[in-house]
Amino acid sequence: MRHARSITAGLLVLAIAGQTAFADQPRQDEKIDRKTTDAALYSTLREVINKGADLYNNGDMTGCYRLFEGALMTAKPMLDHRPELQKGIAKALSAADRDAVTFRRAFALRAALDKVRTELNPNPKKDDKLPLPKVDDKKLADKEKADKEKADKEKADKEKADKEKADKEKADKEKADKAKADKAKADKEKADKKEQLPAPKSDDDDL
Repeated sequence: MRHARSITAGLLVLAIAGQTAFADQPRQDEKIDRKTTDAALYSTLREVINKGADLYNNGDMTGCYRLFEGALMTAKPMLDHRPELQKGIAKALSAADRDAVTFRRAFALRAALDKVRTELNPNPKKDDKLPLPKVDDKKLADKEKADKEKADKEKADKEKADKEKADKEKADKEKADKAKADKAKADKEKADKKEQLPAPKSDDDDL
């Protein structure tokens, strides 16, 4: 993270220097100053990407993500003359922030950095592709498998709990219905018994 902070700090210095230059130079030189700043930013972001790839490949995915995040946040105000790039940076930062998986965050911001450098390339005819961070396919596959198993277990546990709850509610309802039916039957039998009249006495009873 120390390297990440030092490079991001360097970008901050570059941003301040660039903004000061814009304030001090006459308006007619603004176009030249912006070209110079774009070229400097293009070069600096190359160092950021290479350093981020080193961090990532050494296992520090979070450090890589934070370095890329700091670089884009610093570069964004320097690109006020390129509003579409600013929008793209804002969108990438927001999307990465919402993603819960760190390696995907790093790759999303790497794509945004590549986009910025492509737009700022002072020599568009020259292909200046940088290597992507290495991805440990087995490690990612194992993580995805573990995440899926965890999600499946949580789903199964929820379904089991829901079924147990539904079964209990059904049993309770059946018990309540039976108790109600038994009470109604008992009440009816009691009422029927009260309505019965004693049998008339036979003549033999008087003898």
